[in-house]
Amino acid sequence: MIEAVPDRVAELENLKRQLGNLRSRQDLINLCTWLNFEPADNQSLSFDNKQYHVGFAEVTIVARAGDFRIIYGRMAATDLSRDDERSLINTLINEHPYSLFVFSDQQCRKWNFVNHPLNGGSGSRRLLRRMKIDAGDLRLRTVIERLFGEVRLLDSWG
Repeated sequence: MIEAVPDRVAELENLKRQLGNLRSRQDLINLCTWLNFEPADNQSLSFDNKQYHVGFAEVTIVARAGDFRIIYGRMAATDLSRDDERSLINTLINEHPYSLFVFSDQQCRKWNFVNHPLNGGSGSRRLLRRMKIDAGDLRLRTVIERLFGEVRLLDSWG
């Protein structure tokens, strides 16, 4: 574990605040830009919405860095569907193998950041690492550590 220095603590506090305030695709793009990703002009991805249980209101590439993509899918319902998340990832993974998938419910109140290790299986056996963020939930320490590396944080992070 790395000992946090004051500047790093301030950065992590800012990151915690931004994750806690995610309310729209634009907030996600702003977060990605703050993390030094290049905005991707919200390039829409084609998919067959009929194959999904809940379905998606939109699926876009919101940011990139080299070959790496951050793909955002907003559900067409008030809940997140893990089955639909997995199905969409399996549909897009061959074309976008280096990706972080970010899903939200229709109101952008619940978020899942989903990572897939390149050697983590395939299809229904594909290993997915899901990190959940709910609006107003300040318990983001685990999400931040998983997404951005382990750092010893302040006791106030709980």
